Amino acid sequence: MSSKRQKSKAYKLDVKYEAKKASISIPPDHSIHQLKAMIHSQFNLKPEEQSLICNGKPLCTSDNITLKQAKIPNGSKITVNRIASSVSTTPPNAKSAVEVGV
Repeated sequence: MSSKRQKSKAYKLDVKYEAKKASISIPPDHSIHQLKAMIHSQFNLKPEEQSLICNGKPLCTSDNITLKQAKIPNGSKITVNRIASSVSTTPPNAKSAVEVGV
């Protein structure tokens, strides 16, 4: 007697970043963070630099919730946008020590 319940069926997501596309298979009980890690391995874009759009709607949820909790259906189209990292080296109008004459 085999049970089909034991295997959780993986979702297939069509992911697009810039001109590149990839198909990612991921179980629905995996987190958004795990999805972002898979996107990182495909597109070399760090998870903290990713902004996800699912089927045309921005995905503004915690990275710790599952795909199922975020209501991402199987077969979704995910568009990835790059967001600027929050680390700023020098403000745009700041003067360096050389310019100030320190």
